[in-house]
Amino acid sequence: MKKIVIVVLLITLTMSCVTKISNLKSNPGKYAGNSVKISGVVTKLVKVPFTEYTFLELTDKSDNILIFSLNEHKKGQNTTISAKVIGYSSEDQQQSTLLVIGSIEQFLLDSGIFNEENVTKPAKKIGETISKALAAMDATYFLIEDNL
Repeated sequence: MKKIVIVVLLITLTMSCVTKISNLKSNPGKYAGNSVKISGVVTKLVKVPFTEYTFLELTDKSDNILIFSLNEHKKGQNTTISAKVIGYSSEDQQQSTLLVIGSIEQFLLDSGIFNEENVTKPAKKIGETISKALAAMDATYFLIEDNL
């Protein structure tokens, strides 16, 4: 009986650590710079041409959100993702673009695909593209899935 109670408590604690997508989207400043766990169904996958990177759309009961990822996902998959929230301000696009580029650079270094000598150019190209999309959407955040 004790084992069942412990398992139920662990599941409850794990589930309580998951952030609802609607909460994240309604107050991204609260989460900016931090990692969050979000759960849902992978509803869309878009591979970045000529790379291993993917944009995925994750949908929970409250909303959906796009995430930049290097990890493999499948459409229709139920999953929990840990992702870093990168703040973005269309008011200060230049500074925000530098933040996105720096975050992408760190992501690429952490993934082990690039080393410090050859990471700058791809990070800049990917970061600038993402920044243009964020500015066009008047977005206030960007998510990068934590490497597993």
